[in-house]
Amino acid sequence: MVLPQEDNYFSLRLDESRTSIDSINHTKISQTVHERYPNYENESTLYPTLDYINRILLEEDIDEPYSEYENVAALSDMEKPFYDILGEKYPPSPNTELILSQPKSNCNPNACILNNEIIPRSIGIGLTKESRGENLLVMEFQRGVEEGKKFLPTINNLTIDTSRKKMSSEIVLEGRSSKLSMFYTEETIRDEMFDKVLLDCEEEYARENISHLPEIRKHQANQHCNQKENIEDNINLKSLLVECSEAVAHGDPKKAKELIKKLRKHASPFGSGTQRLACILTDGLEARIVGTGSETYRRLINRRIPTREILKAYHMYITASPLLRIWHCFANDYICKVAENASRIHIIDFGIYFGFQWPPLIQALAKRRIGAPKLRITGIDLPQPGFRPAERLKQIGVRLEDYAKSFGVPFEYQCIASLWESVCIDDLKIDDEEVLIVNGMCFQHVRDEALTIDTPRNRVLNLIRQMKPKVFIIGILDVSFSPFFTSRFKKVLSLYSMLFDMFDTLVPQDDEGRQLMERAVLAPPIFNLVACEGQDQVERPETHKQWHTRISLAGFKLLALDQDIFKNCNAKVKGSYHEGFFVQEESDWLLQGWKGRIINGLSVWEPKQE
Repeated sequence: MVLPQEDNYFSLRLDESRTSIDSINHTKISQTVHERYPNYENESTLYPTLDYINRILLEEDIDEPYSEYENVAALSDMEKPFYDILGEKYPPSPNTELILSQPKSNCNPNACILNNEIIPRSIGIGLTKESRGENLLVMEFQRGVEEGKKFLPTINNLTIDTSRKKMSSEIVLEGRSSKLSMFYTEETIRDEMFDKVLLDCEEEYARENISHLPEIRKHQANQHCNQKENIEDNINLKSLLVECSEAVAHGDPKKAKELIKKLRKHASPFGSGTQRLACILTDGLEARIVGTGSETYRRLINRRIPTREILKAYHMYITASPLLRIWHCFANDYICKVAENASRIHIIDFGIYFGFQWPPLIQALAKRRIGAPKLRITGIDLPQPGFRPAERLKQIGVRLEDYAKSFGVPFEYQCIASLWESVCIDDLKIDDEEVLIVNGMCFQHVRDEALTIDTPRNRVLNLIRQMKPKVFIIGILDVSFSPFFTSRFKKVLSLYSMLFDMFDTLVPQDDEGRQLMERAVLAPPIFNLVACEGQDQVERPETHKQWHTRISLAGFKLLALDQDIFKNCNAKVKGSYHEGFFVQEESDWLLQGWKGRIINGLSVWEPKQE
């Protein structure tokens, strides 16, 4: 739109009135501009900023995107004639200092911040301190912004409350992830670190690290002993946490906030295990009070953490604890046994996560006496936010393909970024000539509405039965939480106190892998259990007995626990890990735990004959 051709070219329509710039004559400016810059064919291209403000104030085409002159160089060329007309020297571009900051992650992406005020991004790019407030054009621009803001959404929808204290779980991970964008950071596909951590040929490397842990932990314990005793003498964090949860449950926010202030003084993401857990639980209680639990949880799970960082956490975990390592060994051993004579194998992995389970399997299949089979893996996991929801899953495929190529295993990979219950059997491209194996290790993340029969969890089990796999291998977190908040909070506190105590016993407090595991892997489910309710509470684990009943009703038959595999797992635990870990058999389930308490369970099923 071209501005009206009147005596004062810079006149703007503000609230149905016009404010004129009397000191500048339209005719004189037009003549001067056309003499010095004959390439400008019309004034609207010369003054896009004023054109945009005028369009907003006239309420015309407000929703139309306006993104001309998005770079500084173009806008600098546009500003130069104004300086020449006013007889001022245009500041050199190398000294130009942008005064704009990027919008926060939940701000309008087409907006930027000028002098702590939200303005459309297409207006603000390229403004400088030298020009701000020093000439009449910018004065009118700022006045136009004040009027233009009336037509923008309310400020609460565009800005983050900077007075709110950040959750500790946000602070710790803030430096490890960037805000969502259309670009995905290029990941390391494979290097020496991946091989050392993931391949079974480096088992001695893991044992070497395990052997040093007691000495490191002893030194760490002596160093922090006095500090820990003083803290526990002054305050019992667990009692305060339970008292605060009861205040929240009884609708007493005043008392709850007072208790949260006390907890904040002693909870720390870098202290003892109890302090670290208290930090996460306090975050959850505070979010529950102010009603931001679901929003904060989504931010936690949507953070993009590089695979290499997760690998550090994974390395720490399998070095210090057998829980996840036995999980993977159990499944891989069963797959090798079931498909020992197969020429083609298809594994459908529900919850592939980062795919760390599969390089050791590829290595084992390559060593078969009859030769390596053709391996096909279908990785299913939740889509990532942003413009590339399947990017992480695709990178897993590239990494696994590299391992398969290096070991001489024919390989094919397919990824599905979707809710598990939304997957259709046609998406899986099942071939009857392949030995089909279904692997599922994170079923507690699948929603389960207790009042309905056709729950997402049951729909996934029914889908697996329709596939008619050779075996269905499942791993579960062996615990069940109450639907009532106070009881659930106490159970969460009890379970995760045991896990954080395990880390305190085995891993130094300043270990980077431990910090990543606690904040990136354990914090989100803990936070969800405390801060969220109803459909927003996605963490709903069940005991192995509950899963036994559910899977049986879905049309599966439990297979007898293979004793050779059980003995192999038991030998790994006793030979390489702390004496507090144990493996036991119960009703053909393999159960793992720490210091007498069961933590997870593993079992193998097959579809019942119709």
